[in-house]
Amino acid sequence: MDIRFGLSVLGALLLAAFIGILMAQTQPKTAAAPVPTAAPTAIPTPLPNEVEIVPNPQNTSQVVFAPSTLFVVQGGTVTWVNDDTSDHTVAAQDGSFTSPVLSPGQAYSHTFKKLGTVNYSDYLTPNLAGEITVYK
Repeated sequence: MDIRFGLSVLGALLLAAFIGILMAQTQPKTAAAPVPTAAPTAIPTPLPNEVEIVPNPQNTSQVVFAPSTLFVVQGGTVTWVNDDTSDHTVAAQDGSFTSPVLSPGQAYSHTFKKLGTVNYSDYLTPNLAGEITVYK
């Protein structure tokens, strides 16, 4: 009886091994994940075309353009809004635009037709500066 039991166990093990081999052969092969060949390049995403003139959150005695750098599609319009308590201006260093004096709550808009980067500042607050990059 011990031999029969041993042969039964051996038969069961062989049958399980045979079924495992068959199952492994019928399973679809999974492809390895593709390896990236190069890092993707960042494409500027147009942000809402509004720049606020606001107190600097780190130093409320200073004022900042928020955001200080903006990407805009050629032909796009940017609006500056004075959310500060003092008067400000917006003037391109290349002379392409100059706002009137903006009192608190007032806004100024400019449409960008030429490709490239335009640096601008506030001539009432000379250390207040920003940059607009115009792309196709």
